[in-house]
Amino acid sequence: MNRRSPPPPIHDPTADDEYEVCDPHD
Repeated sequence: MNRRSPPPPIHDPTADDEYEVCDPHD
C-alpha cells in the first residue's frame, strides 16, 4: 500500500441537504 495515499473523502451528512456529493443515495 502507498504510504502517500490520499485521505478518504469526507462525506458530510449535512451537505446532502445542500448539494449531492459523489455518493448518490436513493
